[in-house]
Amino acid sequence: MLLGLGVLVNYFDRVNLSVSRDALQDAFGISAVMFAICQPPTIGAMRCSNFLLGLCLTASASAASASSAQSSGA
Repeated sequence: MLLGLGVLVNYFDRVNLSVSRDALQDAFGISAVMFAICQPPTIGAMRCSNFLLGLCLTASASAASASSAQSSGA
């Protein structure tokens, strides 16, 4: 479930970036080529942050599960 939510958020981020392309080009005065060059590092940064957030959520979920299992005497 959590992985599906992360994929959905990532999809919306990419869609927003492609839809806002014209506005970003006008606001920052960059060409289509420069926008294409800047896009992969942006997506790479999003991937890294999503990966790190996933690790943190997995660690906290497994700690909570171990804590509840310990308190129930299992």
